[in-house]
Amino acid sequence: IQIRFRDFLLGTVIGMSPGIFTVVVLEAQLLHALRDRAVGGIALLLGLAVFFALLGVFYRWYSRRPARA
Repeated sequence: IQIRFRDFLLGTVIGMSPGIFTVVVLEAQLLHALRDRAVGGIALLLGLAVFFALLGVFYRWYSRRPARA
């Protein structure tokens, strides 16, 4: 399969932009919450940590289920 470099580069930029934006925004919010040490910010961080831990547990459970025919 042949694809022009310009198309590849444009697709890569469009595809990666939302993820990069999300990581940058979350990092800024994390640093802000850690600097201020407000109860709400710490609670939000703990909530996110629990959410992502449960998401990992759910993924592991879901991927080990027997496939339906």
